[in-house]
Amino acid sequence: MNYTTPTTKAEMYEALNEIYYFYRIKLVEYEDIELEPLDLTRMAFTPLTDAQLLTKAETLLAAEQGLRLMKYVDGITDKLAEIEEQKIAEQKAFEDLVNKAKVAYYSAKEAIDKQAVKNGVIASGVYADKLAELEKEKGEKIALLTAEHTAKLERLNEKADRYETLISGAEDKFEDICEAEIQAKFLELKDEQEKTIRQVFEYNNELDEKEQRYVNSIDKINASLRMRHIEIRLNGITKDELVERGYYNDVINCINAYYSRLTPIAAFTDIRSEARLTVYLDDYYTNVLYYYKVNAEAQQA
Repeated sequence: MNYTTPTTKAEMYEALNEIYYFYRIKLVEYEDIELEPLDLTRMAFTPLTDAQLLTKAETLLAAEQGLRLMKYVDGITDKLAEIEEQKIAEQKAFEDLVNKAKVAYYSAKEAIDKQAVKNGVIASGVYADKLAELEKEKGEKIALLTAEHTAKLERLNEKADRYETLISGAEDKFEDICEAEIQAKFLELKDEQEKTIRQVFEYNNELDEKEQRYVNSIDKINASLRMRHIEIRLNGITKDELVERGYYNDVINCINAYYSRLTPIAAFTDIRSEARLTVYLDDYYTNVLYYYKVNAEAQQA
């Protein structure tokens, strides 16, 4: 420690008192150890609102639901195409039958004409009746074919109308199914989110506990060291500890600083009469006295 170098005996004892107080009475107050706080990174998670979860469910199912609707509409569209092909085929078949009826009519008329010419009755009423009968048969045949054709087309058109109705109502058909799927997906996402929230909470709570255990461990260490410090103060400082801390070195240097101003004989004589020095020097008093005795004897020799 720092002290004023004594020039008088009073100053010497004042300095010795300061040294004694510093090393043997005044102990440095215990200061808690300070460590960097344990700062663990928390897991952050921002949950979606129910509206956002519902939107996410709709987005996740949109492709699948759209594909299902498209396949359904495509299947009906294929059937509509088949009906159009059937209508085309029916029209062609109708025209072919009408043409056959007309060909048959003209063939029969030609035969009647030839027979009438041959029999010389082409201008007769019989010939006219036969032609009228033939014309009537042709008209009835074509009328029957037309009626059948019209009926077939009507049935095909009715069928096509039903398919068109199915297409126009396709979205309505799957609306309830899609809504049920979206609600199911929404609940699934909500459950997953709640599970994630619990996991994040548990993880961050575990970090809180780790940090608290860290703080508690430091508190325990400080408490243990503080108790040890108190024990040292209660039991006093041992001679070895005083030597290690430099107490005796400072005391002897302070005494030498004053007595070095005297002659060896005067110093020896004075030290021998200063019993108070034993309070500061303890067992080292004998060594110091012997040192000055040797110097005094050397001066007398």
